[in-house]
Amino acid sequence: QNDPNNPYQRDNIIERKGRVDIRCEHKAIVHGFYSDDVDDLCTLIVLGFRFDPNSVARRIKEAHVVVKFAAMDKNTPDPEVLDMYPNGQFSFAPSTHQETLVRGGGVSVGGIAAGVPVGGELKLEHTIERDISDAAGVRGSIDLRGRNWGAKNSVSWTLWENKSAKTGVLPSMPAAILLKRRDMRQFKATFTIKIAADSKTTLGSAFKTDPKDDDVWYDPER
Repeated sequence: QNDPNNPYQRDNIIERKGRVDIRCEHKAIVHGFYSDDVDDLCTLIVLGFRFDPNSVARRIKEAHVVVKFAAMDKNTPDPEVLDMYPNGQFSFAPSTHQETLVRGGGVSVGGIAAGVPVGGELKLEHTIERDISDAAGVRGSIDLRGRNWGAKNSVSWTLWENKSAKTGVLPSMPAAILLKRRDMRQFKATFTIKIAADSKTTLGSAFKTDPKDDDVWYDPER
């Protein structure tokens, strides 16, 4: 939640503790200009994410992160997302295992021997061996949310585990978002994180509590 005495740019954005721990925090916030040659107002937000199981038997199979930016005043333009990191799809912790498939079929045969009908089935089988590759990964994208017009106002990340190794998603992920602003007025961001955990964790509650988080307020004058 935002501190009533200091509500802007809180360090700890999201923290959930339980069978798995989820964290998101600010690592740095820089308000300024795009470059020495381009005087567009911009904000760089650097984030750190943690996805930690609390025992060997627990794991997080998927995580979905969404950050949506908006002006504090409805009559003010929303910040525009110019760039983000990671942006696109990346793979980590690759693995390869061998899979063996046995395929077969039967052919019925019959006839008469010494005046007695006989029959049977001839089975034909062949074995196929193939290498199966898998990897954990993350995919990031710049999105438009809450409206179908105007500049992009949101980012999202999806993390997934190596399904063959079943080792969970990446335990930590650094991230960054570059915003373009029209003016020096304050703006806000809504952070949401959803996870898909292993079956044991899902059967119980993944977190001890799951409260609603306040929007994060940003002040370019700081």
